Amino acid sequence: MSTCKKARAEATSVVSSDRLSSLPPEIKGEILSCLNVEEAVRTSTLSSTWRDAWTNMPKIFLRDGNFARTKFVTLVDMVLALHKGTIEEFDISGNKNYHDEFGRWMIMLSRRSPRSVIIKLNSGPRYRIPSCLFSIVDLKSLRLKNCIISLPRVFQGFKRLTHLNLIKFSSTDLDIQNLVSFCPVLN
Repeated sequence: MSTCKKARAEATSVVSSDRLSSLPPEIKGEILSCLNVEEAVRTSTLSSTWRDAWTNMPKIFLRDGNFARTKFVTLVDMVLALHKGTIEEFDISGNKNYHDEFGRWMIMLSRRSPRSVIIKLNSGPRYRIPSCLFSIVDLKSLRLKNCIISLPRVFQGFKRLTHLNLIKFSSTDLDIQNLVSFCPVLN
C-alpha cells in the first residue's frame, strides 16, 4: 500500500472512531455546560454531530462581561429560543441595562421549567420579577439580586424550593411572608 493511501486510511479510521462525537446528546450537553455559552455555541461549527449539541446544555451561565449590549441580548434570546433540553440551572448576570428584554427572557425561561434560577442584573433601577417566574413548579433554588418582588394573587408556592437568596430587593412584608410560608421545604 502506498504511503498516501495508508495515511488516508489511518485518517479515516481516526475520524470514524471519534468517541466524543458519538456520545448521546445529553452527555454532550453536560460537557458543553463546562464552557461559557458563547464558546459552547461555537462548537456547532466543529462538525454536523456537534451542530445542535449546545441546545441540550443542562446548565446555562450567561455573563455580559465584554459583550456589547446588543450582542448579549441576541445571545440570550437565541439560547432561550433554541434550547431543546431540560434546563437544570439558569444563571444570568450583567452590569448593563436589560429592562426592555427582561420580561421576555423570563417568559421564555419559565417555559423551560428550570430547577435553579440565579438573576444578578445590577444596572439601573430594580428589575420587576414577572409573575411567570412564580409559576415554575419544580424550582429548587432561587437567587435574585436587584429586583422587585410582587407575588401574583394566584401564587401557589414553590413546593420544592429549598434555597432562597434575595439581595437588594424590594417587596411588601406580606409578599415576603407569603413567599416564605408557601415554600414548605425551604431551608
